[in-house]
Amino acid sequence: MIRQQKQQHDRLYPSTSGGLRSSFELEIKDAQNISFCRYSVEPIPDIRGTRMPKDLVHIKCNVIGNKCLNTGDIYCCIQTYRNVEVSYSDGESETLKIYTGCIYALNNSLPLVQSNNPYND
Repeated sequence: MIRQQKQQHDRLYPSTSGGLRSSFELEIKDAQNISFCRYSVEPIPDIRGTRMPKDLVHIKCNVIGNKCLNTGDIYCCIQTYRNVEVSYSDGESETLKIYTGCIYALNNSLPLVQSNNPYND
């Protein structure tokens, strides 16, 4: 009986490449208004039209440093980023700073730096 239940569960919720069940996955655009830290998904334009990778987006905190109710200053919304190397068909390349997420984290344990993110409301 337990084996049949597991097989049915595995059929309904197939594993992803990382081993997570699809029931715990959500397209980033669909989670914008349901997370602790509100964020926006903004396409990064390809001005030259030949950038690789092509489909890049910023995931930007709407309010960086926003505190959650009843937590004092312990937790806040932190903007994360990653430097990504992109290339163009003319052989040139550059490093872009891509905003990768807005996470709810302990405020006092992170090596934070001042953000130049003009998106901060």
